[in-house]
Amino acid sequence: MKIVTTTQVQQNIWILSDTNNMYTVINRWEPKTLVIPYSEEALDMLEDYLEDLEIMRNSDNLQKEMQASVDSGISHFKI
Repeated sequence: MKIVTTTQVQQNIWILSDTNNMYTVINRWEPKTLVIPYSEEALDMLEDYLEDLEIMRNSDNLQKEMQASVDSGISHFKI
């Protein structure tokens, strides 16, 4: 993976159209953006990864909501 600065991205945006390499864009020595080659397969995998990441980041809230639902008992709501 190549590391490039924000300035380098702005000056050389055409380089990022490379279909073989990934790039990490840094700003003030902090990684900010990941640029990956585009493909349908990669897009599907990325969407799955982002969904898993969101679940992982929100797992505490999801567990609290699930526990509140269990604690509320059986619903009288009929469908």
